[in-house]
Amino acid sequence: MTRLPLFPALLSVLISAGAGSAAAQTPPPGGGMGGGMGGGFSLPRASEEVAPWSARIFGRLDANGDASITGDELAILANPTVAAMGGSRMRAMIVQSDTSRDSRISAEELSAGAQRMFARMDRDGDGRLADDELPQAPPRPAPLTIPPAPTMPPFPDTPSEGG
Repeated sequence: MTRLPLFPALLSVLISAGAGSAAAQTPPPGGGMGGGMGGGFSLPRASEEVAPWSARIFGRLDANGDASITGDELAILANPTVAAMGGSRMRAMIVQSDTSRDSRISAEELSAGAQRMFARMDRDGDGRLADDELPQAPPRPAPLTIPPAPTMPPFPDTPSEGG
C-alpha cells in the first residue's frame, strides 16, 4: 500500500484553487509554491511547528480578513478535488476547533485545535511525527468489473430458423 500524506497535497490544491477566488488571500512568499510541497504548508512534523502552521492556514482561509473563519470561507475545502485529497478531514479539524460554538473560528481556536490534532497523531508522545504517525491515504478501491451480458433464451413461440 502506498502511503501519501494528505495534508501537503490538500494544502497545495487549497492554495492553488483559493488564490484567485479571494482577494485577501495572497500567494506564498517567493512567488509560487517554493520551499517544497505546498509552499511551506505541509503538515508540521514537530510540536513547535504547529502554531506557525495553524497561523498560515488561518491566514489562507480568512479570505475577508475579519479575524475569523466562517462556513463560507471553508467552502473551498468542499471542492471535489480538495475534498478527495483530505479536505473533509481538514474541514472537520477546523470546525471542531470552534470551542465557543459561534460558527466563527478564531486564530486562537484554530491554533488550539491544531495542537490537539498534533497530539492525537503523535502516538508515542515524543513531540515529533514519524512517517507511520502521519495521515494515510485510504486504500484505492478495486477496479470496477462489468460482468458479461446474459444471453436470453429464445422465446417458446419464436419459429426456429429455417423452418
